[in-house]
Amino acid sequence: MTEDANKDEESAIRDVTESLNQKRMESDESGGVRELLRNRDFAVLFSGQTLSDIGSNFTFIAYLFLIISIGKGLNLSEGEITKALALVTMFQLVPTLLFGPFAGVLVDRFDRKKIMLSMDIVGAITSFSLIFATTFTHVYILAASFSLYRIFFFPARTASLPLIVRQDQLLQANGLSSTTFQLSGIIGPALAGLTIKFLGLKTAFFIDGVSYVISFLFILSIRTDLRPKIKDAYLSVAGVMADLKFGIVYVARDKILRFVLVSSFIFILALTAVNPLFPAYLTFTFGLEEDVYGYINTVAAIAGLITAVLITSKGQIDRKLAMIASAMIVAGFSILLVGSAPYLPNPEVWLWVGMAFIGTVNVLLSIPLSTLFQSIVPNEALGKVNSILGWTFSVGQMLAAFIATTLVLNYSISTIFIVLGLITIPVGFITLLINVRGGLDQEVQEREGEMLQIRKQQDLEYQKELFGAPEEREMDFTKSPELQDLSDKIDKLMKDKK
Repeated sequence: MTEDANKDEESAIRDVTESLNQKRMESDESGGVRELLRNRDFAVLFSGQTLSDIGSNFTFIAYLFLIISIGKGLNLSEGEITKALALVTMFQLVPTLLFGPFAGVLVDRFDRKKIMLSMDIVGAITSFSLIFATTFTHVYILAASFSLYRIFFFPARTASLPLIVRQDQLLQANGLSSTTFQLSGIIGPALAGLTIKFLGLKTAFFIDGVSYVISFLFILSIRTDLRPKIKDAYLSVAGVMADLKFGIVYVARDKILRFVLVSSFIFILALTAVNPLFPAYLTFTFGLEEDVYGYINTVAAIAGLITAVLITSKGQIDRKLAMIASAMIVAGFSILLVGSAPYLPNPEVWLWVGMAFIGTVNVLLSIPLSTLFQSIVPNEALGKVNSILGWTFSVGQMLAAFIATTLVLNYSISTIFIVLGLITIPVGFITLLINVRGGLDQEVQEREGEMLQIRKQQDLEYQKELFGAPEEREMDFTKSPELQDLSDKIDKLMKDKK
């Protein structure tokens, strides 16, 4: 083949590929969210997760009130029951601390689809098993089992998104996922609270188990190849340790990731301490029951949904680190407000307001954080990096749970919340100041541009490798109508040029 023919071939591939992408993903012109939903595999992934997230709210609320129910049956004190709630969080984190760093290694070596399917099975077994739990020990063990699902499922899902959607759609993909997560948070807690109150805890666990089965079936239908693009998927101790070391070194040497890691640690510490103490706070300080707990979580999810929609509508976030720092500041004031509620007029009103702001905080943190990692970290390293960061955050969560179990026997929950809020607020302002003075957001934008160019070049090389020269294009396209159509168009263009 002559040099001119080679150039014509490359030009044809590029032109038709861009035409096909434009036809399938006209996000820049007609609304990226609508086009994302036309991406079958993305729609399948997030639809299954929406149902699973709704079910997870049932288990999350149910096992917390199962602890309270068991404690009351044993005539334990308020402090002892609250300590048991905090211990659930600690047991959830033990598997994360032990296996979390290795999760990313597996995600970067094996088929992400198979990993997500396996974890849905784990989630279903755990939820169905909670139906038969009758002691604190049972709940602790099953809580640890449930954390295995999160350890492996979410890194696999995060690493799958860049393979399913384009890089310029990642913000909208994460935003849409966060939106549906918040939507499930609106439906799930209210339904869970009512279900637990009128049908009992066991029904709630059963519903969650069914949701995992449905999620499994949705993910099973995904067609995109979610296997990592590496030549050697053989797993060995030496290989795992080498990948683990790579992830640690990568995060340690990356200024942006290091900044996010350090600045978010105290934020995670404060917010995590709220979660296990809040059910006891409602029960013993305000005299409220599980249905009200569900309604409050629904209000928080509505606030988060509104925030997610507003962020997604922007298309892109130019200052991701500034948004993360702002989330820390809002979180500090929210926790302070929740802790101060008993001392304010109309205390229940301020309790609801504070939790609504916490719902906003979750989205202000999760969307820019996920998009940041996906847009500046190469896909082949994304699983390892996410696991290292997740493991570090889990250390903060474990520390928060330990502090909660220690302090709750000597101080009121209200006092603990007030102190946590007063610590988080100045940390958020310091983080924002360092970001502005150091120009870190500008550096993030430059790196995102560089990564975008790299991925465009990789896509072009992949197309050339896939199709090769015209005489080498004898392959089976019957399994992919889109590839068959692309091949036919390339052949037609080449004939027209001749």
